[in-house]
Amino acid sequence: MTCADASGDEAIAACTRAIEAKKAKGHDLAELYFYRGFEFHNKEDYDRAIAEFDQAIRADPEYAEAYSARGWSLVNRGDLDRALADYNEAIRLDPESALALTRRGYAWYCKGDLPRAFADYDEAIRLGPEKPYYERGNAWYDIGELDRAIADYDRYILLHPTFAGAYIRRGDARKGRGELDRAIADYDRAIRLDPQDASARERRRLALEVRRGTEELSQRSIAAAEAEGLALFKAAGQATAINNDVIEETRRKISDFCDFDYMPVLVTQPNGTRATYFLARSMRPDDIVFGRHFKVVGSDVTTSTKTCFNAGSPPANSAAAFITHLLSPSPTEFHVYLSLQHKKPIYVATSAGDWLVENGRVRFLKKR
Repeated sequence: MTCADASGDEAIAACTRAIEAKKAKGHDLAELYFYRGFEFHNKEDYDRAIAEFDQAIRADPEYAEAYSARGWSLVNRGDLDRALADYNEAIRLDPESALALTRRGYAWYCKGDLPRAFADYDEAIRLGPEKPYYERGNAWYDIGELDRAIADYDRYILLHPTFAGAYIRRGDARKGRGELDRAIADYDRAIRLDPQDASARERRRLALEVRRGTEELSQRSIAAAEAEGLALFKAAGQATAINNDVIEETRRKISDFCDFDYMPVLVTQPNGTRATYFLARSMRPDDIVFGRHFKVVGSDVTTSTKTCFNAGSPPANSAAAFITHLLSPSPTEFHVYLSLQHKKPIYVATSAGDWLVENGRVRFLKKR
């Protein structure tokens, strides 16, 4: 077994015999030191690995891979500045080295310089063949770009379907998006690939706890939306005198009214809380105005939507109205009120899935 073909202690012994034979010169000698350094790196003996790569570079100062390998050992030892210097030299000697670019990108990532990390990852992906989608996905994840992170983890998994770490990180990103079922499925896959990975098991346990809590919270939120929406519908249909001073004081708490006529409605909610609503209305009574409506309780102001939105008058043959809701994972009392007010079912798409609001009830249809 030769130095290049063996692995572990057998490779170290084979490389040592070849070096001590003193027959290899120049690049051939450099390769012997390189392979021995590679094995020390794999044993996490980074100081000895760096010493071997030093010898490889002395034997062949133009050996780009030796600079890249030494840089990788330096990163693992925490010496990022020296590692970057080695990667710069490796890339100068071999500008087409995707591996050196990937490693330099990771060093920039460790230093917190994400723009440079992204630039190196993008160039490495362009060059291939080993595309650092996993590394770039981690960088996207760290800046909160979860959709882009998931897309990169997807690409990496297609190329490396047995790497448990990619499923763990994709699970983390999906959990961050609130996709708990898909996150748990990723953690399950990681556990099957690496049953000894304690981090995957812990992440799965925490995700299951969050899902149980979310389901309980969702049930409470739906019950509250139904009860408060019905109370709002009844109050809006009654001619109740409201003190103008109270209305003006409450109105001043709202700074982003839309260009609609607003009807103030005072509601005593099922839990006894008194809330003042400002309901946006169009000049055309059949228009379904989704927002913005406002709810004021004390100093707290809640809006129905992020933007001003009039869906207009549905066609006479329209069976239902549709809205995408970004402010909560389930429909709110505003959707219940509007469904009752216009006597139409409303389909609501949220981050959690698709819902149907009809006859004062909220029903979950399917996950996204």
